[in-house]
Amino acid sequence: MRNIAQALEERKASPRGITFLDGEGELERWTYGDLADVAHDACGALADLGVEPGDRVGILGSTTPELVATIFGCWASGAIAVPLAVPLRITSVDALVDEISSRADKAKIALLATDPSVAQIVPLDGLAPRVVGFDELRRGGRHAPFVDSDPDAPALIQFTSGSTARPKGVVLSHRTLISNGIAARDHLGFTPDDVTVSWLPLYHDFGLIGLTLWPVVIDMTAYLIPPEVFIGSPKRWVQAMSKYRATITAAPNFAYGLAARAVKQLKDEPLDLSSLRVAANGAEPLDRETMEAFADAAEPVGLRRGALLGVYGLAEATLGVSSPPLLDPPPPWWVDGHKLADDGIAESVEATSDDARALISVGRTIPGVEAAILTPSGERIPDGTVGEICIKTEHAMLGYWDDPEETSYTIVDGWIRTGDLGVFGPDGLYITGRIKDMIIVGGRNLYPEDAERAAASVPGVRKGNAVAFGIVRKAKEGLVVIAETRLVGEEAAKLAKQISSEVRKVLRVAADHVVLLVPGTLPKTPSGKLQRRLTRKLYEAGQFVTEAVGTAGRALSGSAGSPGPASI
Repeated sequence: MRNIAQALEERKASPRGITFLDGEGELERWTYGDLADVAHDACGALADLGVEPGDRVGILGSTTPELVATIFGCWASGAIAVPLAVPLRITSVDALVDEISSRADKAKIALLATDPSVAQIVPLDGLAPRVVGFDELRRGGRHAPFVDSDPDAPALIQFTSGSTARPKGVVLSHRTLISNGIAARDHLGFTPDDVTVSWLPLYHDFGLIGLTLWPVVIDMTAYLIPPEVFIGSPKRWVQAMSKYRATITAAPNFAYGLAARAVKQLKDEPLDLSSLRVAANGAEPLDRETMEAFADAAEPVGLRRGALLGVYGLAEATLGVSSPPLLDPPPPWWVDGHKLADDGIAESVEATSDDARALISVGRTIPGVEAAILTPSGERIPDGTVGEICIKTEHAMLGYWDDPEETSYTIVDGWIRTGDLGVFGPDGLYITGRIKDMIIVGGRNLYPEDAERAAASVPGVRKGNAVAFGIVRKAKEGLVVIAETRLVGEEAAKLAKQISSEVRKVLRVAADHVVLLVPGTLPKTPSGKLQRRLTRKLYEAGQFVTEAVGTAGRALSGSAGSPGPASI
């Protein structure tokens, strides 16, 4: 397969394809031959609009047949697809327009293709030389031949999450998008008999590459659910896996917590998850309790516990980096949590130890990928010692779009600096945190995940909805914990104090401020992950304290917009 267009051509005769689901059931079903036909039409429509090979096409919308037709039409025409995120909750239209605009401007898109329903909500004038609807591209084009793109030509610009002031666009080629899927296939033994079910957004690499493009490359059957359908009703994901006999699915950690509850809610329905071979858990920190809760809930309806795999990947390496063996993930590695935080050493302890922290293995690297733990100067760190995870891969990005400075910082001597902290242990690679998220209090390095788990363990806190971060004001270092709850009044005040007590017990450091918010307040990415850095920014602006239903401790005052001291 030279390029994605050729991969699609090779699948024209396949009986397999993509089925689009909505909240009511099947919306549309395509064979890969049908997908090739709509891609030919989109290819012609793009050409008629003046789009040439190498032009960037912005793509804005949720998971629909029209969006998929547009993406594959871009690849078939030699254009570069630039997916733009639509959050699941639009809290500020102005902020969303600014975010879309910064990415569209960075990529210098020639055309913005959008879902008409999004265009009704979001003003798009001025974001591109021309704005068209998906329906126009799907139905308004002539049947044009595919462009035979160079394998190393850019096919996708995947924007990473982060500051909208300086967005980073990961540039991926046709070659790496295909080769990374083949490497994942060889590592985990995917076959044309596999069936994928996914709700992951198609403006994120996990959903677009792993569960939409790879099924075409490998010739697997795929079912796609819009992310807003999953968020509105997580049981739709569980029901689809059961109905369509899914063998492969994937989601961030928080989604498995929602799925566990959904399985319990569906106890009177005939569910069957026995076909699942891979339930990949990635894209955010892995939590043992969440994974076990899903396994406990789903095992009675056929789930094999070994199907639940912690995986590791990043856009700069196309997607896949490592995973444990199929249906044989290793047990948690219990280490001394305080020694891990204070000294950066993973020292084995009994699971019953007061200081025990469970690390979940993400296994060993897929073919063509090498991982190492390196110091900032590029020296290898011994196994058992925490450092930055660096990746050398055949599936590396071409670089960040129009950003040679950031590219040269991230890729050093062929190694991709991930910004992730990790350690090699008894069963491969373990992720311990993010360098930028580390909290320093009194000279001690603290993992925000530890504080978040401590907060989430207190009854009354919404599972998966706690954020911890550090702040420095007037030379004072402090720990802040923000969580969501349905409690109010005196009950919320009591809960805040309980969280403060639990955090002190687990971390041996007091939280300077605990803030409780109503459900749906914490900012999340378009795929539903909590955003620590944005949460910190909003906290420092004083927004969350004014909205709090309960607090404990004292806000670290001293910056403009700070709410000053607050306590209950």
